[in-house]
Amino acid sequence: MRDSKHFNRLIAPHAGYVYSGRVAAAAFATLWASAQTITRVVLIGPAHYVHVRGIAVPTVGAFETPLGRVAVDLEALRTVADLQFVIRADAPHAPEHALEVELPFLQTLLASFQVVPLVVGDATPQDVAHVLRLLWGGPETLIVVSSDLSHYHDYETAQRELAPVSLDTILSNETEKE
Repeated sequence: MRDSKHFNRLIAPHAGYVYSGRVAAAAFATLWASAQTITRVVLIGPAHYVHVRGIAVPTVGAFETPLGRVAVDLEALRTVADLQFVIRADAPHAPEHALEVELPFLQTLLASFQVVPLVVGDATPQDVAHVLRLLWGGPETLIVVSSDLSHYHDYETAQRELAPVSLDTILSNETEKE
């Protein structure tokens, strides 16, 4: 795997802005210094509404928010299109808030960029890691993982049990062997 310290990556929450907007804004603000070099954003999040076998990529040429249109990097999507666990489908993207809530932060931060939207269903961690390795470019690429970590644990349990394990796993920058 490429030397990850030269690449931009971010994990941001995707709950409604009233719940996690301040945390998401603080996360995206950490990219301010590298914002001028980022021209492609791989945006990955879970499928909440439509069952996906694998990873869904859209067929449309752009996503639209109240701040305007964001072009989809169709060339990047062709890089992963032939993988057996990648499906071309717009239905999982249409209702999916996990990706759309991140776009206005990106539109505010970045001058111009293309997005590579990935909705993950029942893909394995190895499949997700493989796709990210194929899409991870240089300093022009930002990978944003849109996460809601957990809906089912109380605050104390999440702080005591989930947060340390999640943080250790994320910071180790390791994936299971394929």
